[in-house]
Amino acid sequence: SNDTYIAGENLEFTVNTSENVTVDTTNGTPSIAITVGSSTKNATYVSGSGSSALTFRYTVESGLVDSDG
Repeated sequence: SNDTYIAGENLEFTVNTSENVTVDTTNGTPSIAITVGSSTKNATYVSGSGSSALTFRYTVESGLVDSDG
């Protein structure tokens, strides 16, 4: 949500699908791209395999600014 976050704070994102999804981490941890200001960062998969709600987490980095939320 539109707020002020500090470096080191975790932001969690839930991706909801119409069917259950099995996550395979054999070749690495899945991630989703998020935009923070003019930078693209990755939120990495945390949990939800076997369900229709997958959770991803991004840890706020120092020095990033996003003026439009």
